[in-house]
Amino acid sequence: MEKSKLLQVLRRLEKREISALRKFLHSPFFNTREDVRRLYEFLLPSLHKPQHLVKEKVFHTLFPDRPNSDRDFHLLVSYLFKLVEKYLATREFLQDELEVKTQLMKSYRQRHLPGHFQYTVGQLRRALHASEVEDSQYYERQRDIYWEEYQMKVATDPSRKLNLEELTRTTEIAFFAQKMRQICLLTAQRSVYTIEDPLTAQLPFFDYLEAQELTQIPTIGIYFHGYYLLRGEGEATHFPRFKILLFDHSQQFSLTETRELYLLAVNFCVRQVNEGNRGYFREMFELYQRGLELEVLLENGQLSRFTYHNAVASAIQIQSFDWARQMIVEYRDKLEAPSRKRLPLQLGPAGIRTGQLHRRPTPRGRYPLSRPPRQPGQQDHYPQNLLPTRRIRFARSPPQCDEQFYPPQTRPGLPQGQLPKHHPLHQKNHGPQALR
Repeated sequence: MEKSKLLQVLRRLEKREISALRKFLHSPFFNTREDVRRLYEFLLPSLHKPQHLVKEKVFHTLFPDRPNSDRDFHLLVSYLFKLVEKYLATREFLQDELEVKTQLMKSYRQRHLPGHFQYTVGQLRRALHASEVEDSQYYERQRDIYWEEYQMKVATDPSRKLNLEELTRTTEIAFFAQKMRQICLLTAQRSVYTIEDPLTAQLPFFDYLEAQELTQIPTIGIYFHGYYLLRGEGEATHFPRFKILLFDHSQQFSLTETRELYLLAVNFCVRQVNEGNRGYFREMFELYQRGLELEVLLENGQLSRFTYHNAVASAIQIQSFDWARQMIVEYRDKLEAPSRKRLPLQLGPAGIRTGQLHRRPTPRGRYPLSRPPRQPGQQDHYPQNLLPTRRIRFARSPPQCDEQFYPPQTRPGLPQGQLPKHHPLHQKNHGPQALR
């Protein structure tokens, strides 16, 4: 029983979730079995006591008057596990208010309640408008509304002529928005892993996107231009357009997606700098400055040491020494504890004046950010859900440092969905001119 899926899930629950699950199990709508509730209460104090989790002992405690039965015990554990899964799914569903309204709208339509249906449609549209997020999921919600309205009109008045242009247009936008994002993720993965490239420089439907002006929609256009950046193309055309869309429409994307887009732009700038185009130091500095201001480069309130390093280095290269000093001081405490202890960046008075970035060697003479040389054929491994981050070359770089992508530190529980009301991304008119 020690390795059962049930115990693995229960050990991951927080205290408030344990209490909520207890209420869930006591609800007759979900559970009517008293033995399941007794099993749950027995397991809670014994989750980290393997000696108490012997199945014969557990069964005898729950059913002292019954002979031991492996079949009955496994069925009981299985039933409790299914209820735990149902609780987790229900909790996630109820936290998504838009999904609740969408399913309620569908339920009213199926029960032929047009008044209730129209009221719920209005609530859903107001909620979508208030969120300010207009990513691919936003257009999928809009498509669901148009589709349910179409079905309701067909049921109430089949002879009336129906206008399907809005439904078709919204379906198309939702499809291409999701497709373009997946293409960019696949292209980013190709740059990290040795896999066959299934994409050509110009995909067949790109002409259609431009002809239908779908690239003018931020959630499609930003990935359209981002695709060329990932391939190392479009310095003069696609990067300026990508940057304008990113700065002007960041509030239309979720926090996680906005962070991925900023990393995509930063990686492109780093690649240009490492190829000798030093004019991209200013572009990189503006991306870091805006990303830190909007807090999109922080993960759970913490900053990657690679972002910290590159942001300071880019500021020094454009001689923005005051900002570099402020960055070092203000964001030092936002680094993870191990990175703070091994902090390699130091700017003394002379360093601020000259722009030289000094490093503090470890007792053995090695540099904290350096890595051993890779063996022939060895591949770097990066998380597939995030775009990798390069480290740039700068003055007095230790000889062992390479210029490959450095993966950001990832942890479970990244923020998903809509941004908090107080988040800086909800502030409007934060375009590129604010950086100059």
